[in-house]
Amino acid sequence: AQRPRAGGSRPCQSHNRRLRTNNNDRNNQSNKRSQLQGIKATIDFTNSLKRLVSSGDAKSLAEADRRLRYNLRYWNDNRSLARPNDYSFGVVLGAYSKARRIPGIAVRAEELLELMMDTYEMQEKRDGNNVW
Repeated sequence: AQRPRAGGSRPCQSHNRRLRTNNNDRNNQSNKRSQLQGIKATIDFTNSLKRLVSSGDAKSLAEADRRLRYNLRYWNDNRSLARPNDYSFGVVLGAYSKARRIPGIAVRAEELLELMMDTYEMQEKRDGNNVW
């Protein structure tokens, strides 16, 4: 009869360490890939807002504002949505600042700015770092 090899049937510790390292590498690559996809989605979202507000009419500006607020509100529940950042807010706020003869534009711009600041403060408290 053959004698069992030293250490029994378990793989050696260096083999287990390599397996853990490979799994960690795969997880890190997956995390980086999803972060890059999120960044690309945010850039695409911001560019779509830019195209939308470029016409300068009230209807397009209202639609850009609606999309920004929608993504901001539902991003935590649906990660497939682009996460609005300070550039996204800046696009809509900049369009508000250039808009003329639209009733209530200053109030809407101020509300959006307050929403941005509230979001920033809430996420900074939660995450403990700069979220933008």
